[in-house]
Amino acid sequence: MTKWKFPNNVPLVRFEIFTIGTIALFILVLGLIGDSEVLSTILGVVLFVVLYGMVSILLKLIHKVEEHYHITPTHFHILRKSRFKHKKEKIHWKDIIDHRIDDWALAGTLLTRKGSRHTVLFKNKTHIKKVRKKLKKR
Repeated sequence: MTKWKFPNNVPLVRFEIFTIGTIALFILVLGLIGDSEVLSTILGVVLFVVLYGMVSILLKLIHKVEEHYHITPTHFHILRKSRFKHKKEKIHWKDIIDHRIDDWALAGTLLTRKGSRHTVLFKNKTHIKKVRKKLKKR
């Protein structure tokens, strides 16, 4: 049996870091290509990153979302908690007809026979390996 919780007090996920870094680099290049000063461009990029970080932390405190995953030999359990609502889902391994798992983003999607899609967020690659192992056995 494997259990994990997401987010695990992680301030930013990989995809978020990549996106913010790309946007900051884009702002820096545009500022340096234009006629603006180097110092003001760098300060603008730093201001953008700091503001994004503050807004992100504030939204995560307000929204308060958690997902708990539990792998059993027969089922995949998902518990989604928000500040006001709890939703439990129990998916039988044989009901999953298609799946997509991204190792880099540590995320995946499960498609069931009923037509419902379930987004799964992983803490590390060992959890991805365990889910893939169960999906191969079905």
